[in-house]
Amino acid sequence: MGCHRIFTKGFAFYEPAMRVPLIIRVSGGMPGGKRIDAAVSGIDLLPTMLELLNLPPERGLQGSSLVPVWRGVTQSVHDQVFAGQGFEGYDRLVMMRTPEWKLTRYDEGGGELYDLRKDPHELANLYEETKYASIRGKLTEGLESWDRAWPHAPLQLPLQQDARKSAAIKSAFDAWMQRTKKPGRQI
Repeated sequence: MGCHRIFTKGFAFYEPAMRVPLIIRVSGGMPGGKRIDAAVSGIDLLPTMLELLNLPPERGLQGSSLVPVWRGVTQSVHDQVFAGQGFEGYDRLVMMRTPEWKLTRYDEGGGELYDLRKDPHELANLYEETKYASIRGKLTEGLESWDRAWPHAPLQLPLQQDARKSAAIKSAFDAWMQRTKKPGRQI
């Protein structure tokens, strides 16, 4: 609250709004007390849960399971993370973040570009600076490619279309809940 003089939940992709903590508790087989600082996305939750439940991944999902990062097999699952909000033609913006850079593009024109290594608080917008035109161009290409591939990504609920898969996932989840419940504790 108050970051970048924003006192309401507005349209912005600044780090304090984007870096939301994720806490997962899994019994058996996964390292506990581990902090991971990799760039991940909400779209990674379903593939992660499917893997933790020992279920095959669904075809066509955008996300990646975070289990390899959690187990220390890899450092990250994404080289860049994308996000979009709003509606086309009405306050829509899209964002691409790499470990070093963040580019936000507004459908109405213009945008924001930040060098996150030098400016982690995103105070110096480099979008219009000619010195950074090639970086802006390269990031814009990646962002446009993602935006064409996933213009309005569908909700990741293909399971409703297949009753058997839906029942299998519900059964695996219910079994997991029973294994992790402790007496006198409500989940």
